[in-house]
Amino acid sequence: DRHKQNPKTLHCTLDPFVYLRQMPVKIIRFSPAVNASERIAETRVKTSLLAIGDSVSWFVLAGLASSSSPLHQSDDLDLVAIGPRGVVLIEVKHWDAPWIQDHPELVAAEAEKLTMKAKRLAGRVKRALSTEAKVRQVFMLTREPVGKGLPLTDRGVPLLSLRDVERMFRELPANALDESQVRRLLASLEPTSKAQVDGNIRRIDSYPGGHPKSPISGHLKLPQLA
Repeated sequence: DRHKQNPKTLHCTLDPFVYLRQMPVKIIRFSPAVNASERIAETRVKTSLLAIGDSVSWFVLAGLASSSSPLHQSDDLDLVAIGPRGVVLIEVKHWDAPWIQDHPELVAAEAEKLTMKAKRLAGRVKRALSTEAKVRQVFMLTREPVGKGLPLTDRGVPLLSLRDVERMFRELPANALDESQVRRLLASLEPTSKAQVDGNIRRIDSYPGGHPKSPISGHLKLPQLA
């Protein structure tokens, strides 16, 4: 009967391990993108990571409010990419080379602010993993063309055009984090909001009627490691 599903095909469709392999880059958004630049940056990060083709999944936290202490105001983090090559904090800017050259003091101040955000995030990463794990911070510039004379860095923070993003990820060490570390880090950074990782990942989006679209899009079991 052509309407009957092959049991093997059904198993592959619903098997969460297969689903993870089919979704090597997962975007988890915590607040709506505030402008077109953020949407452009999110898309570029996803396509860049897909192009690399790492065997361990990447998770990109978008619009995350991160607090290193109850005594400190939360940092607004545009994009935090977490995967086998480590943790990358991405600040999205609609700048180009001429604007940067005309506003050196403002750019320097923004670079120092981003570095402090990265240090606070690195503290949370260290507590989650009980080991040192570098958080790399970068500016992603979404204005095109970016123009001539773009500096490589400012105050030690790389300034990346859209075409530089894939190269930046490729140059990171390939085995900085294993899958269990990625899972623990996700659970630690945001355990009570839209992403919960306790061996499972739950996406709580605006589903019609409050229900996920498929059995595995709302409740996804991660592989248990020995």
